[in-house]
Amino acid sequence: MATTSPCMMASERREVFTYEEDRVNYPYYFPQAEDLQKSHQAFRVQLPSSDSNTHDNDFKDARYYRTFHRDLKYILKRTDLRAHKYTFVTQDHDSGREITHSVLWDYETGHVRISPMFKSSEFDALRKKNTPRRCVTRNGLNDCYASITGGNIEAQGFWIPYLAAKAICSRFCYSIRDALSPIFGNDFPALCERERAKILSDGKGYGSEETLQIENSVVEAVKAKQAVVEWQIYFEEGTMRTGRQEKLPPIENAWKQYLTTCKGLWVPPRLSYPEPPLNQQEADIQAASILMALKYGDPEPEWPIFQNA
Repeated sequence: MATTSPCMMASERREVFTYEEDRVNYPYYFPQAEDLQKSHQAFRVQLPSSDSNTHDNDFKDARYYRTFHRDLKYILKRTDLRAHKYTFVTQDHDSGREITHSVLWDYETGHVRISPMFKSSEFDALRKKNTPRRCVTRNGLNDCYASITGGNIEAQGFWIPYLAAKAICSRFCYSIRDALSPIFGNDFPALCERERAKILSDGKGYGSEETLQIENSVVEAVKAKQAVVEWQIYFEEGTMRTGRQEKLPPIENAWKQYLTTCKGLWVPPRLSYPEPPLNQQEADIQAASILMALKYGDPEPEWPIFQNA
């Protein structure tokens, strides 16, 4: 059973996993190819700028949403959402009337409001109100999302980590793939095509809930990152979510898992999938180095000797 006995006192901790305040880590992706630009016109995609730079990390169109969701601090490391937003238009599959969908994501942490993707789906089963929750549960991410139900209606819905959101949406958003490129990148339409072909070749029904199961490597990367965030909050504030003490791995294991499954995931922050994992020896060395930095600060002569055995 996992324990929560810290390997260091809170006063000894050192910040090594932080979101740089008000930095745009997850920017807009503006279309460059002519065919994608035309598709945006068809969906009436409303972006806040006509800037053609694909990765414009300096551009910010911030919207701030205050919320009193009790667990949001443990998901985002703060209690407000700092969001980018754009809209696109589809036709209602029953009435034929036009519906405008708002896409929002936290530009610092990358958490995505995934509800609009399901609501705009062409598949009846996926448009049901409780489908996002079932999808999160199916992928074992119950401790990694926030469900916002009060406050500004724009912010209401399920907010899940960017890595998981892109992987899930690539499994069922083929018909709106071009409309989601501003958030998920100009490679997203091609990713959707590959995922759709893979699902059909496996003989599964595209658009069914069973096809929303994403790769285990993505799930493990998201969970490892979440564990590290919660440990840092514990060291900073001495608080932890109710019921999490027996679920979180010890800090040593959390860091090792993070390094093994998420190498390169945070820098650059919008990497779609984890890079090939570190081998176990490299993971041990890096985990030990980070733990030493947490406990003793920057490398100094008084560091305990740690050598590659």
